[in-house]
Amino acid sequence: MSRLDDLPYAGARRGELLNLRWSDVDLDGKQITITGPAGVVDGERKGRPRAARHRDRAPRMLINAYNHPKGGRPPAEPLPYARLHDLRHIHATTLLLAGVPVHVVTARLGHADPAITLRVYAHVVRSAETAAADVFAKAIKAA
Repeated sequence: MSRLDDLPYAGARRGELLNLRWSDVDLDGKQITITGPAGVVDGERKGRPRAARHRDRAPRMLINAYNHPKGGRPPAEPLPYARLHDLRHIHATTLLLAGVPVHVVTARLGHADPAITLRVYAHVVRSAETAAADVFAKAIKAA
């Protein structure tokens, strides 16, 4: 279960977001319940939000609008292209680099086992291990 105001930061899969129904939303409690992914039958998405292709285009359209404003100057640093699913990876990477325990990140992502999270985000964990070694080395020098 996730808080509604945390939804953009929930690390949910695209299909899980597409599967949301009003019955999954508790406005008074400010919580949502993610029940699973939207279904695909014979290669076609069935059931809830059929406009999935349009949702996939939304990030690209927003990024293009920012990078190429109508009648304005482009930003000094344009935004890179990002898919909707990239937000899930940003979520996990940010949590791991901030020192959130792997089992907590695993639960937020809905992975069955921390080994999955460690395998997918091994490069992030290695980066955190290097940073931890640097912190330890500085502590030893200061002592």
